[in-house]
Amino acid sequence: MNDETTAYEKLVKELEDLHKEYNSLNVLYEKCVALHIQVNQVKVIADKELAFQNTEKEKRAAALIVANKELTYQNEEKAKRAAELIIANKELVHQNEEKEKRAAELVIAIKELAFQNKEKENRALELINITDELRKSIEDNSYFILREVKMVELKNEINALLKERGGEEKYYVAT
Repeated sequence: MNDETTAYEKLVKELEDLHKEYNSLNVLYEKCVALHIQVNQVKVIADKELAFQNTEKEKRAAALIVANKELTYQNEEKAKRAAELIIANKELVHQNEEKEKRAAELVIAIKELAFQNKEKENRALELINITDELRKSIEDNSYFILREVKMVELKNEINALLKERGGEEKYYVAT
């Protein structure tokens, strides 16, 4: 009888320890959920930023197509006006000014694209870091889930011992 009481007390003590550990697991789980929400928020922001950048790139591409058509038209006009040197010179001056503006715009666009690429790299690194943290949390949770399973087994064992003694089950175990 004394051995059973000692075993029972050990099981109760182990169950209490597991209950404390279970509470710690719940806190860790809530942190994981919060981290997951943050990851999703970062992904939504990154997706919006990428969509915006793609829209801007499409606008620039359309503008470049228009500019290319304009240059084609201007070259056709130059061929027609070859005989009129004064008019042709004025047109060339005008075209050179336009080309300088376009070149300046392209330099700005290139700088902006370089900046956007750097931002994308930074976001990708952030996502990698967050993914690594999430993976670590999942690994930690696996350990705690195994501990929870052990706690359920101990509850079942205590309930079985109590039933053998003619008592009522002390712990409810969901199946």
